Formats: sequence, C-alpha cells, structure tokens
Amino acid sequence: MPRQIPSTLLISLTACYLLIGCSDDEPSTGDTGAVIDLSDPGGGDSLLPEEIDQPPEESDLDNTDLDDDGLQPDIEDALEAEEPSEDGDAQVADDPVDVEDAEEAGDGADQPDDQEPEDLLDDEQDEEPDDLLDAPDTEEPKDLIIDTDMEEPEDAVDDEEEELCDLDEEEDSTEPSDLAELDDDSTEIDLADAEDSDEDGGIIGEIVVNSALDLTEPPEGTVTLRSALASAIPGQTIRFDPTLSGTTIELTLIGEEHTILKGEVMGMRMEPSGPVSYLVGYFERDYGRSALYAHKDVVIDASDLSLGITLAWTGGAANPARVLAVYGDLTMTNVNITGGHSVTEALPVVEPEDQPWTLARGGGVAVWGTARLADCTLYDNHCVGDFQSSRDRGAYGGGLYADIVVMEDCVVSGNTVLGGGAAGGGVFSVSGAEEAATASTVTRSTITGNRISGLYAYGGGIYTDGGGIGKSKRLQLTNTTIARNVAEPAPGLSPFLLGMGYWRGGGVYMSNGYLKITSCTIVENETYGYGRTDALGKRNLAGGIAATIGNAHGVESMVIGHSIVAGNTVFELGADGSPTASYAHDIFTGSLLHYQSLGYNRIGAIDFSQILVPVSVWGWRSLCRKHYPKDGDRNGILLAEVLDLTSGIEVSDTILSAGVDPSTPAVLYYRPTGDALDQIPTVPYSATAIHGEYLVSEGVTDNFLSIMLGRIEDYYELSGFAADFTAAFEGFLQSVDLDPDEPGAQPYTDPEGDPILTLADTLFFGPAETWPKELCNYPYIEFWHQLDAALLEAEIPDMGPELLGDREWSALFRSGYLMENPGIYIAIRTTGTAARLADVDQLGVSRPIGPLGDIGAIEMP
Repeated sequence: MPRQIPSTLLISLTACYLLIGCSDDEPSTGDTGAVIDLSDPGGGDSLLPEEIDQPPEESDLDNTDLDDDGLQPDIEDALEAEEPSEDGDAQVADDPVDVEDAEEAGDGADQPDDQEPEDLLDDEQDEEPDDLLDAPDTEEPKDLIIDTDMEEPEDAVDDEEEELCDLDEEEDSTEPSDLAELDDDSTEIDLADAEDSDEDGGIIGEIVVNSALDLTEPPEGTVTLRSALASAIPGQTIRFDPTLSGTTIELTLIGEEHTILKGEVMGMRMEPSGPVSYLVGYFERDYGRSALYAHKDVVIDASDLSLGITLAWTGGAANPARVLAVYGDLTMTNVNITGGHSVTEALPVVEPEDQPWTLARGGGVAVWGTARLADCTLYDNHCVGDFQSSRDRGAYGGGLYADIVVMEDCVVSGNTVLGGGAAGGGVFSVSGAEEAATASTVTRSTITGNRISGLYAYGGGIYTDGGGIGKSKRLQLTNTTIARNVAEPAPGLSPFLLGMGYWRGGGVYMSNGYLKITSCTIVENETYGYGRTDALGKRNLAGGIAATIGNAHGVESMVIGHSIVAGNTVFELGADGSPTASYAHDIFTGSLLHYQSLGYNRIGAIDFSQILVPVSVWGWRSLCRKHYPKDGDRNGILLAEVLDLTSGIEVSDTILSAGVDPSTPAVLYYRPTGDALDQIPTVPYSATAIHGEYLVSEGVTDNFLSIMLGRIEDYYELSGFAADFTAAFEGFLQSVDLDPDEPGAQPYTDPEGDPILTLADTLFFGPAETWPKELCNYPYIEFWHQLDAALLEAEIPDMGPELLGDREWSALFRSGYLMENPGIYIAIRTTGTAARLADVDQLGVSRPIGPLGDIGAIEMP
C-alpha cells in the first residue's frame, strides 16, 4: 500500500511552490538541494532545428497538376508504386517524418545547451524542445520517397531532389527528422556467445553457483551468487548448478549502502515565463542501497534451469534495498527479480553542490549501461521517492531502470512507484543517454498491473526518455502486451498541490525521441487525476499512450502499426478523490512532430489536439503531421469487438496486479477476436505519408491562412465557412488582454511590437528552436486549434479524428504556385514507409496462421 505523506513534507512542498510559482505542466527542478521542482521526470523537450532557407530549384517543381480550382482531386495520382524495403517491418524515411523534427524539414538541428533533462517527466510549460534531428549512431532504414516531378519556383536556391535523397546526411536544417525505424532483427538478444574471453582474447571459464545461501565468503567448495558476482571478471558468465532449478535465493545482506551509477544532474535558469530546468549532464550519483552491486559488465545466465532462479530481497520496506545494480552492461537470462525496494534516503551534505539524498531508481534492477533481459520476470518491486522540491527525489522504474533496455520474452508486473515525480511503473528507459545504440527494445513481453502514484506521474507501464535532451533515441515495442497499469495522484497531497499536477500515459509515456509500436496490445490502462485545461487548450490528463506536451516541447515521432489500442480510460476526480467523470483516451499524440500509422490498427479514441500545428518554413515539410488513417485502420472501436474478454484473458499463477484490480492475478495476454482476426497482408506493403511546405516570394504578402479557409469552404461545400471563421477568430484576437493590470487591452504583438488583431496579422514568426513558446506565435497556434474545433463542429462526412490529415492535405493542394496568390509556391510530397507482418507473435507462434495476420500481440489459430 502506498505510504501516507507526512504533513511536514506537505508543508515544505507547499512552501516550495509558493516560491517558484505554478508552471504549466511540470515545474522546473534543480540539481542539488535547490528549491525547484517535485521530481517531475517527464519532459524530453525537443528543440526545433534551424531554419532552412534554400527553396527548391525551379527545374524540379511542377505546377501543372492543378485542376481548374487549384485543388488536388486525388492523392493516388501522386503515388508511384515502389517496392518496400526488405530490411524489415515498418521502415520510415529519413526525409520527412518527424515534425518537431519536421519543423526541421528532415534535417538535424543543433540543440541548445540549456535544454531540459530526459527524465523530467514532462516539464511542459517552459521547456525547450531538444534537437529533433540528431541522427542515431546506427544506420536505420529509410522511408521510400515517392518522388513527384516538380518544378521549383524561380527564386529557388537549393536542389530539392538532392534535399529529398540525401536526408540521412545531417544538414543544419530546422525541423523534420527522419522517422527511420529499426529492423525487427535489431531487437533480438543473442545470448549464445559461445565463450567468454578475457582482455587478451583468451578463453575463460564460467562460474557456477552451487548454493542458494547469501554469503559473501562461503566455505571452500561453495559458490554463492554474491561470491560469484564479486569474483567474476567483467563479462564472465555466471551460471547455476542444475540442482538450483526453481530455487529462490533469499538475499539478506546489503551489498552496497551507496550504490554508484551515473544519473542526470539538473540546473535551473530563469526565463520571462518562469523558472526552467535544464540538463547539466550525466555524472556519478549515489543510488542508495542495493543487495547486489557490481561495477563491471555482468552476465547471469540461468537458461539451463528449467524452472529458472529467483533473486528476492527479504528486507522489505523496513530494511529497503533494490535487488541488483550494475554500473556496466547487464545480460540476464531466465531470472526472476522480486521484493526490491529502492527508497530515497538523506545523505550528509558537506558542500551545497553535493548530492543531499540517494536516488530512488529501479526498485528491482538499476543499470547504467545496457540491460539485456531474456525470459526474466520482475514483479513485486517498489520505488519510493520523496516529496521535496527536486527532481532528484523523484522515483523512476518500479521493476527496471536502465540507460538502454533490450528485453525479450519477459514479464514486468505488480511493481509500484511513489514520489512527487513518478515514472515508469514497470520500466523506465533512458534509451541511450551515453550509449551508441539508438534504441531500447521490448519484444514478446508483458508489462501489466504496475502502478505509479505522484504529483507528476507518467507511464504507468513504461516510460522512455528518448536518450534525454538532444539525443532523439528510440523505444521500440513489438509483440508486447501493456495492460491494466495505473497512473494516479499520490495519496495525501493537498488540494493546492493537486491543482498543479499532471497524470499521463497509464500504459506508455514518451518524453523525447521516437516511439515505434508494432503488433502490440495496449488496453485497459487507467489514468486518474484532477483535470484542468491550460494555455492553448492543453489538458493535464492523458490515457493509454501519451507523448509530452508543452509550449516549447516536441517529440520526434510516434509510429503505430498492427496494434490494438483501446479500452484505456481517464478518470477525473472530485474534491473527495472519487471519480466524477471518465472518458476513453487511448492515444494522445502530445507535441509530436509526426504521427505515422502503418495501418491495420484497432484504436478506440485518438486525440490529435496538441500535435504541433502546421508550419510553413521551407524545408521543414511540416504542413501535414497526421499520417492517419492508412489501409486497414479503424478507430472508435470497442474492446469487446477485438478481444475475447470472457475466456480469452490469460493471467499469471503467481503474480498479483498492483494496478487495475489490485491483488488479483496479473494479466499476461489477451486473445484477439472478431474484427482483429485475419486482417494484415502477408506480403510487405508501403504506408504512405504526405508532407507539405510552402514558399513565399520576396515582397509577397503571406495570406496562406486565408487561402486555406477558402479552399476548405469550396472543397467541402461549407457555405460561409471562411467568413464566419475569420470573424470569430478576429473577435478572439481582439478580446485578448495579456496584462489586465495595465489600462486598455494588451493584445498579442508581433516581434516588432505591433498588435496582432486580424487574420492578416497572424503569421508564423519563429525562431526555429523556441517558436512554440513565443507569445507572438500564439495567434498562429490558436488559428489551427480553432480551425480543428470548427471542422469538428461542421461534422464533415468521412472526416475522422485527424481532421486535416494526409487525405485532406492531398485533396486541398497540389504542388505549384497557388492560384489565389501566385507569389506562394506549395510543394506536396508523398513518401512511403515499408511495413510487413511480424514473423512471430508474443508467444513465439509463427504468423500468420490463417490466410492473413491477426492484429495485436497474439496470433490465433
């Protein structure tokens, strides 16, 4: 049961917030004892790339494909069939797809030095986006670029064809990054290296544990896990005698009181909008107590034991310690981890910059390096932070905390996290802060029944930092079930504090970088919280899968294919803590650059309301960010339409849920039914995406927003739409008063200080790195948000939750000079992402069994 928060801590916490003020999303934090923020881990801001000012060469652009009214009648005319890459499933192009990267136009951008830390759960208000376009260190498959022969405008400077084809060369551009995806093969864990080698290349022997006792210096002839871990040279394999199969090694000794691993250090700077935290760097930190600790590469292999081996900390909450910590790489097979407690504890402080408390990271296992886990189970582990005002006192990773996570055939269930900032109830993946690898991967696994409780709570099942600020790394989930996890407020918080809380991502949360989900089942996760709506319509609650959001946040891309994402729910709480309202909320894109569907998804509710708005900078290819729907997609589905909820739920015999329905058997997987069966083609195919941008000739007025309204009115036959919307929008602009204490209205102003009162005044002003948080851009952002609301109200037939997605942009525009203003040139490009049915399902069963593949993590006979 979560502990109650002492009143003294609540008083201290309240005082802290009175000092720093309320920031939008998670408040900022500091690196040592400074009074700054409640360990809010969620916010990998992505800084927008630098602006590209080279338009395409005239010879490459073509405006002959406009019909009489300048509209693009059929997207298919622009598509050219191209064979998908054989490299694997769901590849994404370097070219367009990532919009805050997209605002970088497919190129990489330098990230400011003062960005925010990766595991700041979601500092959404004043943080700055990190580099969206730092290309990964490993080679990734590219999107298939379906080139349309286009002439370039007369004032073009740069060869567009070269720009499209050389996207994996990191240019100093500003927005879009690639959506390059990792091949499925890259996620496999190869634990079959025949022998260990010493530093000179010689073959070394294995160490065989033959006793379940927990002794540091066992009698001669007896080898305990503790003694083996101490004597093993780096990377030497530790195995177990066959007689230990199914045994529990009860750990009673604290091997290290002051576990040293690397961790983030935060600083704080002041901006006009308030305090903003930023990442100073990664340094050695004190992680507190660990039952087992090693500062070297560790290999623990119980694959020879049919019943595996269990490592259990026996001290409980009264004598807390995590089970295992490794400063290096950990490779672990067929091992169960349970009973761990990582708890923040005070440290003596000699100097103000010293670390004043231990870090609550990884209740079961903490690794600064790569954690390669296969056939492992992490359950009933707990991570407890504090509620003072610092990110250091957050609690991250109930089961596992690691820089890189590579997990196959594992179960992470029944774990909890409690703290002012709480993240990753099952798994917290930094995803490569200091590793060359570009992705954390979770394959054929179960992450269910975990719980996070905090003032800022993100990722009840799994949390990814995308490598942290400026790293733009990936988390890839394949053939995995993520279900019945919970994100909720911590008990005992005052109404004042609850009024500033954030609770997002009951199942999955991404604060930075890239997220790819294929053949997964993400269902029945729950988020609880005290709802409110902030500036620009931002909500502080989000359901099943959620990305960071903020005025200056950006997340590169979210790619989802062949998955069931439904039945996830947000519950809004009343003053007494009881639910007063609930609603389906399955995918929340947050401040994404691009959302890409690979098709054949079954989704309940998808919320695009906070995806970054279209941006016109040439080279960013960011007019369209919502690449949905694709072939085989369906949204608005009910869970019972696609999953067998009566006899098709497999549960654990031994693990109890700590999430939804606590103390009942934890779910392992769901069998699909009905509309999820026999849907996915068995041959590779390409999921297309539309990317648009426009260029305004020198001396020409930019009236694109007005043209956009006119085209929507004409194409959808909405009589009076443009005039009515313009009048309402200008009424809004003229009602704005940014400083009620000053006499007269204080409207939004442009960079020159002139008021923004009309649609004609409403433009994108930049700058590239920080444009979403600049007040002069708020009218431009409001235009697109209010346009979405107007389109919803218009109830246009066949227009889905994406509103203005690929279909709409390709219908409204073709490449060429605009008929309404020949000084504006627009380019509409089509790219393709190669996708294919996964080879096997979560249980290792070959796909397909029938004529077509099934949607979700399980393939039915």
